[in-house]
Amino acid sequence: PALVLRGSAVVVVGLVGAAGVLFAVLVAASGDDIIALYEAAQADAIGASVITLAQLAFVPTLLVWMGSWIAGPGFAIGTGTAISPSGTSLGVVPGIPIFGMLPEGSSTWMLLFALVPIALGAFGGWIVRRSYAKDWAIEGAGAEPVGPRVVIAVGVAACAGAAWAILAEIANGSLGPGRLVDVGASPIAVGITVGLEALVGAAILMLAPLPKPVTEDDWASLTDDDERPLE
Repeated sequence: PALVLRGSAVVVVGLVGAAGVLFAVLVAASGDDIIALYEAAQADAIGASVITLAQLAFVPTLLVWMGSWIAGPGFAIGTGTAISPSGTSLGVVPGIPIFGMLPEGSSTWMLLFALVPIALGAFGGWIVRRSYAKDWAIEGAGAEPVGPRVVIAVGVAACAGAAWAILAEIANGSLGPGRLVDVGASPIAVGITVGLEALVGAAILMLAPLPKPVTEDDWASLTDDDERPLE
């Protein structure tokens, strides 16, 4: 269980970090649109400050939306709308300045963003794989069985998908009446997608053989002055 939680934490935290980078890039690239929406609001200094503070409180929700976009399913700003790498269909968007950073187009190249959760799953699998091999060697239980490694990979994927589904559910809600009742990402779609992508990456590293068989003598040969990983 500890290894499963460690691997899934790598996926979830890494995806939040990737969402933060994407959010920062979109804000920087859409500065003109954001400023134009501020000007359209015709708010004074106090009003602009209140709007800015409200948007800052909304940033965690936007990060979940960006992570859902990276994973593939994307999110919606109103009933019948969709913002995802495979396609964007937007109607009338509320004139909130931060919405000026929403990606309006799509490209087949954007589908490559789905490699990010796969890479995070592989990274988490690599960390878990090394820890598992070390624990197995210390116990002196012989060759590593495949079954537990499969279970760990599936556990990492399941926990990562469930965690992101919970985040998507928390970031779901309504921005107003009518079509704005449906805003956010689909927890089921996002959870399944993140889980499957993490499973691909984690399984590759968990099931791959280590470059060198790790034995109990190998780990015992490490001293306090030499904590470098074995080649």
